[in-house]
Amino acid sequence: MDRKPIRPVKAGRTGPSFPRFEATKVLQLCQSEQIGLDEAIERVLDRAKPDVISNRAWILEICSGALRWRGRLDFAIDQQSLKKKPTGWIRRVLQLAAYQLIVQGNAKNAAIVSESVDLVREKEGAFPSKFVNAVLRRLSDHAVDWRELPFPDKTPNQQAAWASLPEWMWKRIVADHGVQRAQSYAVASLERPTLWIRNRADGKAQKMESLDQARKDLEAGQAYVQDISSQTLVDWVSGHLKKRNLSQVLDLCAAPGGKSIALAWAGKAVFSSDVDGERAIRLQENLQKFTGGSARWVSGADIGKGQFENFDAVWVDAPCTGSGILRRHPEIRWNKAEKDLGQLSAIQVDLLKKARGWVKPGGLLIYSVCSILKDEASGALAKAGLKPIDEKWLFPQDEPHGDGFYGAVIEL
Repeated sequence: MDRKPIRPVKAGRTGPSFPRFEATKVLQLCQSEQIGLDEAIERVLDRAKPDVISNRAWILEICSGALRWRGRLDFAIDQQSLKKKPTGWIRRVLQLAAYQLIVQGNAKNAAIVSESVDLVREKEGAFPSKFVNAVLRRLSDHAVDWRELPFPDKTPNQQAAWASLPEWMWKRIVADHGVQRAQSYAVASLERPTLWIRNRADGKAQKMESLDQARKDLEAGQAYVQDISSQTLVDWVSGHLKKRNLSQVLDLCAAPGGKSIALAWAGKAVFSSDVDGERAIRLQENLQKFTGGSARWVSGADIGKGQFENFDAVWVDAPCTGSGILRRHPEIRWNKAEKDLGQLSAIQVDLLKKARGWVKPGGLLIYSVCSILKDEASGALAKAGLKPIDEKWLFPQDEPHGDGFYGAVIEL
């Protein structure tokens, strides 16, 4: 948590040409319009000046960090704001600065406070800037206390703030896995994820410090970016396929293609499909680049017809809340609501029921979600009337410290 932050390059005075101002726009899109972080950054930088665009890495760093830690940062901001609780754009300014002060442990705290205060003064005037100055100075004085805040044995609301999770998600995780597991999961989910690739030559995972280390292999289609948990899940499934000498696999909800690529590199006859238009295009591009077309694209309309039925195995990687990938996509924890579980559950069960009809007798139905919520995991199987012969849970706090996943293998 005390890693050295990426520092911005100042563009003269603060204001529209200064990257901190653009970062507040990104947070606004993520929090108010529920747009994904990557898309929000692209939107904001689309018309930005070159000096701002050059600070893209810095904007991504502090925005993703502020979103991961948002619950605890908001709790700290409100505690230090006394009677007046900031809202809107000023809260975004405070969230970004609070992340730098509390989490990054930046040695240049005075500069962070000064930049934020100047930004507010230019946009909102003297009085709001004085308020921001007072709050940030109090946060700076107690940064370590907030970063190392003990777990509160009080209300779920305060526990959720400590965990930087919405209260509904915190309660679900506690109910599913217990308080201690929920705590360790929350702490792990505050960290930045590690970058992993899968190498085509040996099919092994490799940890990377940056994409530059593997750019040549990535561009040549000889390596693919894939989280270590995803790789672990693919290898686990491959073991079940090998044990039964099964080779023909339909990969549903396959975009962006990591599972299909890994299975194709392992010698399986892979058919890949995804109903999302933009994701389907990306999937087809990746299949061509990384497998040379050996993993074949299949449109959703063709599945279940002619040669695209009766597979050895069908893998359903179903849409879900994404509760297991909060480090990688920190906006998810704030953009999903408890009511979404019901809608997603219906989709998961429907996919499972359809997919089982495309599996040959004696074949395998494989189910996975990037979620740690039981309703989306074993609960979805139960609703679909399916019983697994093997299950696998992966959590970011456990080896190999990748994303959170649930996987199941059902023999038909």
